[in-house]
Amino acid sequence: STWARRMLVPKVVVANQTSAIEAVADRDGAWIPGVPVTSVVPHRDRLLTASVDEIEAVLTSPIASAFAWHAAAGTGLSPRAVRVSPATLAALWWPAGDLGPAVDAFAAGRIVEGGRRVVAAYRLDDRLADEVTSWWAALLPAAGG
Repeated sequence: STWARRMLVPKVVVANQTSAIEAVADRDGAWIPGVPVTSVVPHRDRLLTASVDEIEAVLTSPIASAFAWHAAAGTGLSPRAVRVSPATLAALWWPAGDLGPAVDAFAAGRIVEGGRRVVAAYRLDDRLADEVTSWWAALLPAAGG
């Protein structure tokens, strides 16, 4: 189908209902997204040039989960889940700092470290950074280490 061919591009696939946002990069554009997920396709413009790895890092971060909970608390099918909509993802602001260390940590499977590195790219003060990261880490599946 035409839709399926259009989806065969590099993208980030995001689960639409979780306690902490779960995102994964399809670097080669080989996946046809199923339901229920949201696909985030990077675009190039004058203001933002982001790779799928950087988008994956930002969306997987404590900041994105906190933002989603703030925007949509109580919308999930269980009290521990939030529904993540395309509008919520699009409204998330982009960090000013370097995402390279976060991308490297996520690629190595060090999820909590990756989350901390994204928070550092947002340049939060230490106390707030520790609070949001601790809150988020408690939401991760046991394998999130």
